[in-house]
Amino acid sequence: MREEFHFRGSGGQGILLMGLVLAHSALKEGLHVSWIPSYGAERRGGPSFCAVTVSDEPVDCPVTDQPTLLFTMDQRAARAYVPALRPGAVLVYNSSLVSEVPAGDFTAYGVDASNLAAEAGLAPTANMVALGAILAVKPVVNLAAITLALPVALGARKSHLAPANFGALQVGYKSVRPVSPAAR
Repeated sequence: MREEFHFRGSGGQGILLMGLVLAHSALKEGLHVSWIPSYGAERRGGPSFCAVTVSDEPVDCPVTDQPTLLFTMDQRAARAYVPALRPGAVLVYNSSLVSEVPAGDFTAYGVDASNLAAEAGLAPTANMVALGAILAVKPVVNLAAITLALPVALGARKSHLAPANFGALQVGYKSVRPVSPAAR
């Protein structure tokens, strides 16, 4: 098994944390992993990206330009990166902020991440709602591994937020829905 995830959005949306939680969870499961973050450090709101490769064998090359799953948090990311998806890939997108999904030969899943997080009183956790949806589509780690990984990924200063983040993740896990090509 080898899954290559790309997470795309804007600075401040928790894109890097999504990848870090997935990477730590995979490590807790004894899998091989690489995590490559990239962001526009010059300002909040600039492009944010991270790539996570999860494998049951050593990751020989952590760089990938054709992920098996792409997540886009906002319309700018969807417009820029969905057209490059390889045939048969999976797209998960935040339907709260992505209104138009470019056409392509991929399977799409929408999750109303921003609105679901806000309705649950956890607006800053839209990224974890999205990660829950991603794990429902590509269950590369168990949710139990997430409970162990969240405090580590959040760090000592924010580890007290792990239960709320896990709750948001569960909301996303239960809410993902496939989107038919005609509806895109």
